[in-house]
Amino acid sequence: MCDNKREFVDRIKIDEIEEKILSGDQIILNEKIIDGNFNINKISAMVVGDKAIVTSPISISNSKFCGSLNFQNAIFKSKISFNGVTFLDSLDFSNSEFIEDVYFGSSIFQDNVYFSEAKFKRFAHFWGSKFYKEVNFIEAIFFEGADFRSTKFSQDLNFAKASFKGYAEFAGSIFRKYVNFSNAEFVKYANFEKSRFLHNIDFVETNFLEKLNFIETSFERDVVFLDSVFKDKISFKKTNLKYIDIQWSSIRNYTEYDTKTILALIENYKYKDNYKDANNCYYDFRMQKLRNRKLSSKKILDYLACFIWGFGVKPERILLISSLLVFSFAFIFWESSSLLTGRPPLYNNTDSSFVDAFSYSLNIFVAKIPTDLKTKDIYLYIAILEGLLGWLFLGVMLNATLRSKK
Repeated sequence: MCDNKREFVDRIKIDEIEEKILSGDQIILNEKIIDGNFNINKISAMVVGDKAIVTSPISISNSKFCGSLNFQNAIFKSKISFNGVTFLDSLDFSNSEFIEDVYFGSSIFQDNVYFSEAKFKRFAHFWGSKFYKEVNFIEAIFFEGADFRSTKFSQDLNFAKASFKGYAEFAGSIFRKYVNFSNAEFVKYANFEKSRFLHNIDFVETNFLEKLNFIETSFERDVVFLDSVFKDKISFKKTNLKYIDIQWSSIRNYTEYDTKTILALIENYKYKDNYKDANNCYYDFRMQKLRNRKLSSKKILDYLACFIWGFGVKPERILLISSLLVFSFAFIFWESSSLLTGRPPLYNNTDSSFVDAFSYSLNIFVAKIPTDLKTKDIYLYIAILEGLLGWLFLGVMLNATLRSKK
C-alpha cells in the first residue's frame, strides 16, 4: 500500500525527480513517498541514439516508490543510491550501464525486477535486500564486485550467463525458489557461506575460476553442477551434500579433503548409484591422506594395499596381478620341465607344453587340483605357494568387488 502512516514526512510526484534528471541536478531525498510511473525512454531530450544518458548523482533513502520505474538502456554516469527504499511496482534496468557504484542496500522489491544485460562498472551493493517477485540478472556483468549478503529472494532468480569479474558475495542469503546460475562465470572469489537454498539450483556449465565457498550452506533441494569447471579451491565443510549432483573428476584437484566432507560426498554418490565417482572419491581421499602421513610401517602397508587392490575399490588391479602370477608360475613350471603327466599313481617325465603348464598353474591358483598333471621335487612346494597366493588374492578380489558396490 502506498500510504503515509507517520513513517514518511512528505509525499512528492515522480515529475519532480524527472525535472532534476533532465537538468542534471543532484537528487537527494529521504523519507519520501513518490507517486507516479517513470519511463526514461519517453524523455526524448535524454535519449542519444539508443541510450538514455543520466548524469545526475542520485541518493534516495528510506523512501517508497508507488509506481513502476523503467530505466531500460540507460547510462548512469554518477553514483546512484537507493538504500532502504521500497519499490511497490516493477523495476527495469535492462541493458543499462552503471559507471559508478550502485547501492540498493536493505531495499524491498515488491514486484518483478529486471537487470538483464546490465553492466556494473564498479561495485553493486544489494546487501540485506528483499525481493518478493521474480528477479532477472541474465547476462549481467559485474566488473568490480557484487554484494548480495543476507539478501532474501522469494521467487525465481536468474543469473544465467552472468559474469562476476570481481568478488561475488552471497553469504547468509536465502533463496526460496528456483535459482539459475547456468553458464555463469565467477572470475574471482565466490562466497555462499551459510546461505539457504530451499528449491532447485542449476550451476550447469558454470565456470568458477577462483575460490568457491559453500561452508555451512543449506541445500534442501537438488543442486546441479553438470559440466561445471573449477580452477581453485572449493569448500563444502559442514554442508549437507545429499542433494548435490557434481562430477568427482571436476573437483578432485580442488576440494578440501576433510574427512566429513569426503564421506558425505561418497554417501551422496552411492545414494545416486554413482559407484564410479564414489570409488574414485574414496581412492583419492585415501591417497591424499597417505601422502601426508609420515614414513612408518603402516604407511608402507597402505602403499601395498593401494598397489594390490586400490584400497578395496579397484578390484581390476587384483585381477591383473593374479593374471601375472598365473603366467609367471606357468613359465616356471614349463621352463623347469617339472611337470609330470599321466594318471595317478602313474606319472612320467614326458615334455609338457606351455599350454599344459598354464592350465596347471591356473587350476592350482583357483584351488582346483588337476588329476593329469603334477609337479616334482621342489616345484611341488612352489605349486603349494601358488595355491596359497591364489586363495589370498581371490579372497581379496571378492572382497574388493563387493566393497566397490556397497
